[in-house]
Amino acid sequence: MHTSLGLNLFVEINFHLNIDSNLINIPTYTQGVREMIEWNEKYSVGISMIDEEHKKFIDIINKAIVTKEHNDNPEEIREVLHEMIKYALNHFATEEINMIKFNFPEYQSHRNEHLDFTDKTVAIINKVIKGDNIVANQILEYLKQWLVNHIQGTDRKYIDCFIKNGLK
Repeated sequence: MHTSLGLNLFVEINFHLNIDSNLINIPTYTQGVREMIEWNEKYSVGISMIDEEHKKFIDIINKAIVTKEHNDNPEEIREVLHEMIKYALNHFATEEINMIKFNFPEYQSHRNEHLDFTDKTVAIINKVIKGDNIVANQILEYLKQWLVNHIQGTDRKYIDCFIKNGLK
């Protein structure tokens, strides 16, 4: 994992943004958020460093789900989501540094997905801070769906490039 002062500053700036969440389309899901994400080899990208980061990402999302279901305390939910966004940005940096290093041709579109995720998540966290528990349920489901779809879709595109350049 790569951490820098610039990235940490980016995390703090993004966390405190007041993005107008009415501009963001939050998907509505009919299924409950109690269903946790379990690591499955179908999520593996075959690069141990990134798989371990994805597992940690899943653990934090599951922690947020448990916090919401058992405590329903907006402050505790906000803390877990803040931990998640900080971890996500560090993980995104790991992927993006390697994409740049290995001249991955789809770097910009992949990075744009990361930025979109960050902006939407920060906006929703701001609503949770204001006590909007309906949004808390939606963010947890959104996080689960986004992570699974991102790992199984977008992240698969860099596997050959990363492995060809020596990541295992």
